[in-house]
Amino acid sequence: MFKAGELLKRKFRRYVVPAVALVVLAAITLVVCAAVSKKEVYVHDGENVTVIKTGKLTVGEALEEAEIIPGAFDVVNPSPDSPIEVGMEIHITRAISLMLIDGGESREVFTQAKTVGMLLESEGITLSEFDGVLPAPETPITQGMTVELKRSKVIEYYGDGGYLSVHTQAATVGDMLTGLGVKMGENDFTEPAQDTFLTDGMTVRLVRVTKKNVTNKVTVGYKIEEKTTSALVKGKTRIAQNGKNGITTETYEVTFHDGVEVEKTLVSSVVTRKPVNKIIEKGTAEKPKASASVQNTNSGGTKSTAKGENFSYKKMIVCRATAYDLSYESCGKNPGDPYYGITASGMKAGYGVVAVDPSVIPLGTKLYIEAADGSWAYGYCVAGDTGYGIYGNRVDLFFNTKQEVKNFGIRNVNVYIL
Repeated sequence: MFKAGELLKRKFRRYVVPAVALVVLAAITLVVCAAVSKKEVYVHDGENVTVIKTGKLTVGEALEEAEIIPGAFDVVNPSPDSPIEVGMEIHITRAISLMLIDGGESREVFTQAKTVGMLLESEGITLSEFDGVLPAPETPITQGMTVELKRSKVIEYYGDGGYLSVHTQAATVGDMLTGLGVKMGENDFTEPAQDTFLTDGMTVRLVRVTKKNVTNKVTVGYKIEEKTTSALVKGKTRIAQNGKNGITTETYEVTFHDGVEVEKTLVSSVVTRKPVNKIIEKGTAEKPKASASVQNTNSGGTKSTAKGENFSYKKMIVCRATAYDLSYESCGKNPGDPYYGITASGMKAGYGVVAVDPSVIPLGTKLYIEAADGSWAYGYCVAGDTGYGIYGNRVDLFFNTKQEVKNFGIRNVNVYIL
């Protein structure tokens, strides 16, 4: 008989030890088999080719074991869940990163597309007839490139008197005008300004600006100047000098927007003719008593001239006659002075123009004058002037020379009012 302890030891040696040995042997066998069963595969990653030996069951596990990690947008062929085969070639196509700008907004895109056109197709982007893309659709995709979509906008354009609905990819007003071939003048402008970014449906107006100088003549009124003279009796007045308006020439720079005047700026103002004052003389002399030798004949009738021609007259007046010419001594003016040679009635001084007292003989009256004794005749004439000291029954006859005036002196004449 065995003791209880001895029996337990015998059983352990007989059954447990062999079992443990069997387990260890199986583990060693698995390790050896695994080492012997590793498969050789080829990984193509871009231009790099890596040879790996793996005992993994799938492509994904083999790449992970070799620490070759595809990105989220990379493509692995065959797929990561495909079983590993001896001599397998695994191709990894890396996605390209680029910047896509659409409508002013940009985003990063990872793509397998080969060209810009294929990129747009893969992203589900559709371009209208008037849209564009930069670079062109046939351009190859490269790492880090920027692709910009040029979305067209419809712009209502007014310029040079016309209207145009424009489909444009331009970013700003100025870019659009350049694309249309519009030439801007130095002073031309747009509404809104050329650096304004375009938006769909915007209205753009081109304003053409022109400037030119315009000259206006402005009348400057004359003043009335009063003087006193002893050549006239009290209560009598006469116009010694007619007034004449002056002229000021004003030059303006006028600005036009599309042919419409919007601004006028005074550039210069020049007095091109000074005004001439109107001079009125008032008499200060006492009225003299009439000469006893001067008589009036008021009845009309018929008279013969020295040449035997008959004329009818309304009234005959006996007057004292003096003579004057255009000298300074007679008229108080020199050649070049205002109104030199012009009478009080506006007539030009000359033979046949007689100065009178308008209160006795109205200006414009036609006359015939001869000597009181009929020895000579001044002839037909007209009352067209006034003169210093010519008042009452006084007349002043015009002669062409100073010598004729001197020779005439003072004489009594018959003045026939026709």
